[in-house]
Amino acid sequence: MQTIELTVPEKSESDIVLHESSGSKRKAVKTFMSYAGILVGVFVMFAVVVVMTVDIRLITSAEIAELGLDFFIILFCSYLMYVTCSDSGMRAALSTDEYKEQIYKYEEAKNLIVSAKLQGRLGEFCCSYIERELKAARIDEISAVGISYELYEAKYLGRDKDAVEAEKSLSKAQRKAIVRANSHKPIKLTPDMIMKRGRSAVRRSPLGVNPQKRKRIGFVYKFFANGLVSILLAVIAFEVVADPSLAVFASVLMKMISVVANGFAGYKMGYDNILIHTANYTEDQADLLKQAYDFFMEVENGTQLQSRDKRADEE
Repeated sequence: MQTIELTVPEKSESDIVLHESSGSKRKAVKTFMSYAGILVGVFVMFAVVVVMTVDIRLITSAEIAELGLDFFIILFCSYLMYVTCSDSGMRAALSTDEYKEQIYKYEEAKNLIVSAKLQGRLGEFCCSYIERELKAARIDEISAVGISYELYEAKYLGRDKDAVEAEKSLSKAQRKAIVRANSHKPIKLTPDMIMKRGRSAVRRSPLGVNPQKRKRIGFVYKFFANGLVSILLAVIAFEVVADPSLAVFASVLMKMISVVANGFAGYKMGYDNILIHTANYTEDQADLLKQAYDFFMEVENGTQLQSRDKRADEE
């Protein structure tokens, strides 16, 4: 048989430079975000110092209409800053090695199930896991007050609160523990929750969305979104401040605090959503897939041992 040797192409100099530049960029972003709170704090302190140098008063009833317009503009700009920066944070987190490592572990655990053709039996594992988790939760409640699960299952499981409270042989702490244990309900766990990775589970096309189609959808969405914003902003008239003063500057700074702070908060939310929440969720999925694989292996080994013992008895 002819042996085929696979050669891995060497990375070009441009690829190495691109990888190093991407790593430097990620490092710079992490460094910047680690000091984001300090930067916002410095900006707030500067704004407070400026504001304290001017007279502060409440607006009059005649200025309520102007307040409404200012509120709309600040709200729109703050929300836009939050959404835009959250997208940037998500993209930055998607390129991190930590997130890619979690995705690799998930795909590795998923391949264990798929290669063994066990995905059709995940419902069996889910039922077993739900029962074991519910039993463990109830044991945690009653073991602290000296009640065994066998006694709890025989005498108190499923009884309502009044019936448990009527048991005078139990202490007050034991009655409360039994009531709490009975209040535990089975958790929800389905095969889809384990197998489907959130961000691409609904895509059935092997190539994803066509780039031209995605571009057309983006243009249509932007047209209607920009149209709505343009209509709202068109009804607002702006006038140049004839006499700029320190009070005007202080007012602008105070309004900018919300916009700047929402930008940093949005970036942090998007970054944490991927690197912490999504990565942890994927890690839990991988752990459940590995538990399912071990569960099926134990069941299969137990079945084989039973069949072997049965044949031995027959012989």
